Amino acid sequence: MEYTKAGWYSNRFSDGYLVYQVESGKHLALVYDTSNENGEDTGKGNADLIVAAVNACAEVNAENPLAVAESIKEMYEALKYVINADDSVSPEIAAVANKALAKAEGK
Repeated sequence: MEYTKAGWYSNRFSDGYLVYQVESGKHLALVYDTSNENGEDTGKGNADLIVAAVNACAEVNAENPLAVAESIKEMYEALKYVINADDSVSPEIAAVANKALAKAEGK
């Protein structure tokens, strides 16, 4: 399966946010302004989420970013297991792993 190369960005456009690939200028998606149950616009957040997910996955595996996306939950659970189950993990590695877990959990 082919993918548009990473380097995705989003900008305000008409009644939503345009997701595009900077190098080629290709327009990839239009994320419309939407509102959540509190009436707050979620369009920008949704566009930013798409862009961040694609770019991060492509950093790990530029040839198949979808494989990364599909394995995130398993990688997260494996990292938690190693940190919690193995006392032989060095303090330095544990610190890096715990920092990554905290970032993933929004802490």
